Amino acid sequence: MKHHAWFAALLPLLSVGCSEFARLELEPKSSPPASVTVTYEKIQLVEGIAVGIKAIPVDTDDDEMDEETVVELTSTAPTILGLSPGAEDQYYTDEEDREPAANWNFVLFGVSPGNTSVTVTVDGAREGEIPVEVLPQL
Repeated sequence: MKHHAWFAALLPLLSVGCSEFARLELEPKSSPPASVTVTYEKIQLVEGIAVGIKAIPVDTDDDEMDEETVVELTSTAPTILGLSPGAEDQYYTDEEDREPAANWNFVLFGVSPGNTSVTVTVDGAREGEIPVEVLPQL
């Protein structure tokens, strides 16, 4: 009988788990032109235009994930969309140990007209793809 009481007491703790990745909030770090759209659902750029963004991971509870969460964005066609890490924020998760937070900053740039996607990886797990359209300059 003791085992049943112990299990019953533990059950509520087992049901409380960590929230998992739900989406990215793509926050502009620069002022993009009106012709640029950068969301988790769609990215649209013009060739020759670069945009700095911060890709903030949000969990299923609609909260920003831990600042040590590693976010990786990869262009599936670098000849259409260029993508590289941006400058790291100059703050630390633990001032005493001087542990840097994960870098969520990226620069997107239109290389040539076409359609592609950005692969989203969070803490090593592939979490999805964002469709991308790069438009020609007019």
